[in-house]
Amino acid sequence: MTMVNIDFIKSNRKVLKNFGQFYSLVIDTSTYRLSKTDKRRLRELFESVDFNAVNSKSFADDLKNVLNSFDYETARQNKNQI
Repeated sequence: MTMVNIDFIKSNRKVLKNFGQFYSLVIDTSTYRLSKTDKRRLRELFESVDFNAVNSKSFADDLKNVLNSFDYETARQNKNQI
């Protein structure tokens, strides 16, 4: 798993307005294909973002927690099955 540049995400309002861009920044789509459940968790986090609080530590912590909860080995296998 590559490290996500959370500071770039927090500072880029365009990314925070488009789930596709957000998703492609936090997930290496050339390597991983998330399960529906994991993708839904990421979308729920994305939709819950308060633009006024996006620079808070809680956003970074929430994003890290969601990313750490994913099953990357299965996501890698999902990508290889395509």
